[in-house]
Amino acid sequence: MKLLLLFITVVLLNGVEPTLSDLLKSNNLTVNDESLKTQTELISLIIDTESMDKDEKQYWLNELPNLADEQISGLLKILHTEEEKLSNLEENHKEELHQLDIKHSKEWIEKLDEIITTPNAPKPEQEFLLSGVEMIDFYLSNTKADDNLLGKMLTITDTLLLDQNLSLQNRAKTELSVYNIYEIYGNFRYLKEKQKHINLAISSFKQINLLEEHLEDDTIGRLLVRLSYINLCLCDFEGAIKAADESILFYPDAAHIVMVNKAHALIFLGKIKDAKALYRDSLTDSRKEEIIKGIGEDIADFKTLKLPTTGIGHIETIWKSVK
Repeated sequence: MKLLLLFITVVLLNGVEPTLSDLLKSNNLTVNDESLKTQTELISLIIDTESMDKDEKQYWLNELPNLADEQISGLLKILHTEEEKLSNLEENHKEELHQLDIKHSKEWIEKLDEIITTPNAPKPEQEFLLSGVEMIDFYLSNTKADDNLLGKMLTITDTLLLDQNLSLQNRAKTELSVYNIYEIYGNFRYLKEKQKHINLAISSFKQINLLEEHLEDDTIGRLLVRLSYINLCLCDFEGAIKAADESILFYPDAAHIVMVNKAHALIFLGKIKDAKALYRDSLTDSRKEEIIKGIGEDIADFKTLKLPTTGIGHIETIWKSVK
């Protein structure tokens, strides 16, 4: 199996799909030309099986012309069953390893926090703090952290951001990690902190963009879309409009979401006519149900946050008229 996988990897890296003949050759196996034409599935399974050594594989390849249909069907069934069992074992093993990785990332975060918060202990080197940020990103992308662990994550990121020698790329990544940590706390907790760190992340990514020719356009655009909504929640309606307008320059694919955010802000600023035009433009046929559902969720958020009731009323009226 390892030899076969190595051969496939090499061939794919060279941009060419291996043929069955190539695979036979790489495994030092031979087969009758007629069998190669008529028994491709069975030959492939024989090459790939781990239950036979090379001599056994060659024996069955030699016997293919002499096998009855029932024998071929039986051999196919056996090899398919083995393939399925191996696949299931590999998937289970992958999941076990994945859970171990999550466990180890948590332990690494906790250990770094302990080092940082121990009185008179030397501060961890930048590389260790950066590895901590990687562990934070991995952990948050795979499972939900409790408030205690989130606090430890912030200890690591805050310590790293104090480093004046931190590169622009690593600063941008860390600011985004801080924003993600606060995001996990809940939609309406730490809105000011989310606003601060998403702005800092956007600023850093923009600087990278200037140096690396628009490498981070999509990232900046997505963050600006999110910033426009955070600004809405903080009643910074002008800021919501500014972020929405700018996001389209970086991420035009999100224009339908951006128009809704901007329309909400215009409503709260009393510009009802302009807002209605934006709501109408956002309700394209392919996205209408998604947009309507999203507006309903936004209304619930605005009520929870106690945004101006007059504005919420206007949005709700428009929302009901298009449902």
